[in-house]
Amino acid sequence: MVEWRNVVSNGAVLHWWDNRGNQIGFSRGNRGFIAFNNENYNMNEWLDIGLPAGVYCEVISDAKINNVCTRKSITVYTNGCAHFSILTSDFDGVIAIRIYAKL
Repeated sequence: MVEWRNVVSNGAVLHWWDNRGNQIGFSRGNRGFIAFNNENYNMNEWLDIGLPAGVYCEVISDAKINNVCTRKSITVYTNGCAHFSILTSDFDGVIAIRIYAKL
Protein backbone atom coordinates (compact mmCIF):
# COMPACT_ATOMS: atom_id res chain seq x y z
CA MET A 1 0.00 0.00 0.00
CA VAL A 2 2.90 2.37 0.72
CA GLU A 3 4.28 1.73 -2.76
CA TRP A 4 0.86 2.53 -4.28
CA ARG A 5 0.76 5.82 -2.38
CA ASN A 6 4.30 6.71 -3.44
CA VAL A 7 3.43 6.18 -7.12
CA VAL A 8 0.12 8.09 -7.07
CA SER A 9 0.74 10.80 -4.47
CA ASN A 10 1.13 13.63 -7.01
CA GLY A 11 -2.16 12.85 -8.75
CA ALA A 12 -5.38 14.69 -8.03
CA VAL A 13 -8.37 12.74 -6.72
CA LEU A 14 -10.51 12.10 -9.81
CA HIS A 15 -13.09 9.61 -11.09
CA TRP A 16 -14.80 9.43 -7.69
CA TRP A 17 -17.50 6.79 -7.40
CA ASP A 18 -19.54 5.66 -4.41
CA ASN A 19 -22.70 3.73 -3.77
CA ARG A 20 -23.87 6.33 -1.22
CA GLY A 21 -22.67 3.91 1.42
CA ASN A 22 -19.47 2.05 2.12
CA GLN A 23 -18.31 1.20 -1.39
CA ILE A 24 -16.02 3.81 -2.93
CA GLY A 25 -13.47 4.15 -5.69
CA PHE A 26 -11.28 6.93 -6.99
CA SER A 27 -8.23 7.58 -9.13
CA ARG A 28 -5.18 9.64 -8.33
CA GLY A 29 -4.80 11.35 -11.69
CA ASN A 30 -3.83 8.80 -14.31
CA ARG A 31 -1.36 7.09 -11.94
CA GLY A 32 -3.59 4.66 -10.03
CA PHE A 33 -7.06 3.67 -8.92
CA ILE A 34 -8.34 2.16 -5.69
CA ALA A 35 -11.73 0.69 -4.76
CA PHE A 36 -13.04 -0.34 -1.32
CA ASN A 37 -15.97 -2.50 -0.28
CA ASN A 38 -16.96 -2.18 3.35
CA GLU A 39 -20.56 -3.29 2.85
CA ASN A 40 -22.21 -6.55 3.88
CA TYR A 41 -22.77 -7.40 0.21
CA ASN A 42 -20.51 -7.86 -2.81
CA MET A 43 -19.33 -4.99 -4.97
CA ASN A 44 -19.77 -5.66 -8.70
CA GLU A 45 -19.28 -2.45 -10.68
CA TRP A 46 -18.01 -1.13 -13.99
CA LEU A 47 -16.19 2.11 -13.24
CA ASP A 48 -14.60 4.86 -15.33
CA ILE A 49 -11.12 4.98 -13.81
CA GLY A 50 -9.02 7.22 -16.07
CA LEU A 51 -6.03 4.93 -16.55
CA PRO A 52 -4.63 3.95 -19.95
CA ALA A 53 -6.06 0.78 -21.49
CA GLY A 54 -4.30 -2.45 -20.59
CA VAL A 55 -4.03 -5.18 -17.98
CA TYR A 56 -2.84 -4.23 -14.50
CA CYS A 57 -1.80 -6.44 -11.60
CA GLU A 58 -3.70 -5.74 -8.40
CA VAL A 59 -0.97 -4.45 -6.07
CA ILE A 60 -2.33 -5.21 -2.59
CA SER A 61 -2.88 -8.96 -2.82
CA ASP A 62 -0.85 -9.60 -5.96
CA ALA A 63 2.54 -9.14 -7.51
CA LYS A 64 3.91 -8.74 -11.02
CA ILE A 65 6.63 -11.32 -11.60
CA ASN A 66 8.21 -11.81 -15.03
CA ASN A 67 5.42 -9.71 -16.54
CA VAL A 68 2.67 -11.94 -15.13
CA CYS A 69 0.17 -11.21 -12.36
CA THR A 70 0.46 -13.86 -9.65
CA ARG A 71 -3.19 -13.61 -8.49
CA LYS A 72 -5.60 -10.92 -9.62
CA SER A 73 -5.59 -8.55 -12.58
CA ILE A 74 -7.81 -5.70 -13.75
CA THR A 75 -8.39 -4.95 -17.43
CA VAL A 76 -8.91 -1.32 -18.39
CA TYR A 77 -10.65 -1.00 -21.74
CA THR A 78 -10.12 1.69 -24.38
CA ASN A 79 -13.13 3.61 -23.02
CA GLY A 80 -11.30 3.97 -19.67
CA CYS A 81 -13.62 1.60 -17.80
CA ALA A 82 -12.77 -1.47 -15.75
CA HIS A 83 -14.78 -4.05 -13.83
CA PHE A 84 -14.32 -4.25 -10.07
CA SER A 85 -15.57 -7.23 -8.11
CA ILE A 86 -14.87 -7.18 -4.37
CA LEU A 87 -16.59 -9.96 -2.49
CA THR A 88 -17.54 -9.83 1.17
CA SER A 89 -15.44 -12.99 1.55
CA ASP A 90 -12.30 -11.28 0.17
CA PHE A 91 -9.62 -10.93 2.81
CA ASP A 92 -8.98 -7.20 2.54
CA GLY A 93 -11.98 -5.68 0.70
CA VAL A 94 -9.82 -3.46 -1.49
CA ILE A 95 -8.41 -3.46 -5.02
CA ALA A 96 -5.62 -1.09 -5.98
CA ILE A 97 -3.87 -0.73 -9.32
CA ARG A 98 -1.09 1.60 -10.38
CA ILE A 99 0.54 2.61 -13.61
CA TYR A 100 3.78 0.64 -13.02
CA ALA A 101 1.85 -2.59 -12.47
CA LYS A 102 0.65 -2.57 -16.08
CA LEU A 103 1.62 -5.64 -18.09
